[in-house]
Amino acid sequence: MFAGGDVFVVTHHGKLAALDARSGAARWRHDLRDLSSALAVADARLYVLSKAANAPECQLRTFDTANGASLWSWSSARCPAVRGTMADGAVYLTVDGVDDGTGDTRDQDPSRIVALDARTGRPRWSHRFDTAAQLLEPVVEDRTVFVSTSRAELVALNTASGKVRWQVNLEGGNLSGPVAANGLVHVTRTRGYGESAVHSFDGQTGRRRWLYPARDLISTVPVVAAKTIVIVRRDGRVHGLNDQTGRVRWTRDLRDTDPANPGDLFPVSDGATVYVRRGSALHALDADTGRTRWSDPSPPPGTPLAAHNGVVYLSASDGTFSAANG
Repeated sequence: MFAGGDVFVVTHHGKLAALDARSGAARWRHDLRDLSSALAVADARLYVLSKAANAPECQLRTFDTANGASLWSWSSARCPAVRGTMADGAVYLTVDGVDDGTGDTRDQDPSRIVALDARTGRPRWSHRFDTAAQLLEPVVEDRTVFVSTSRAELVALNTASGKVRWQVNLEGGNLSGPVAANGLVHVTRTRGYGESAVHSFDGQTGRRRWLYPARDLISTVPVVAAKTIVIVRRDGRVHGLNDQTGRVRWTRDLRDTDPANPGDLFPVSDGATVYVRRGSALHALDADTGRTRWSDPSPPPGTPLAAHNGVVYLSASDGTFSAANG
């Protein structure tokens, strides 16, 4: 997360820090102890989701970006998992339901989406689903909040009321979280042995716009860079698709860049450049053409978390953070 020359980072172990984007010096730190993730930063406020280990509670915490002071918080007593996003002065949270496994829907606590006022934390609305299906991270565009479920459903709700605009069922498989841009919403579906595809829908109507089948896609949220949808395959190939048609704009083959340590590819983008980690190497690709801007065979350790203004930020398993710009 970036704001006012600072980078806000949080580890899964609950280490929260505000770092100077240029020097990496810490402005303030918190040890939240719980499993945590940064949700959003806006209007001098940082929003962080926390989930207590081995406990049913989850929480949204709000901090002053200048000094780290705690502002308001929201919590839920029965919360297997919580994810969220922020847009237009509201925070939208998906809260997984609880299913006791008996098959009796009367014993289920259904999954839900909650909308909170971003400044006060007061509830605006809540939408309950019919089942305790897992909900993935929501996204918002054009006054619509999109969420995909473990039942292979993609659902669009009105941000003002929480009412369902439309929903589609992709009939099996595992969906990624959605990504929305330029009037469309996209999800990746994987099912069976290596079977996968990117599905694109009109954001207002839910009408299918295009389908791009590809084997062995990494099951993560597609990356949007300007008007390009970037997807990666486990074998090391990276594709840039036209976001309106699904046609391939470019393909980069990174299979031979680190054959001794292939690993997975983890793409992030700052809009103009796509950053991909292939094994131990880090590559910066032009989002429009796929051409290499730079490659670093020995970058700092860690998985790319985010990119901003030509710099990619990485988080290592030992809790350290670093930045690279080629």
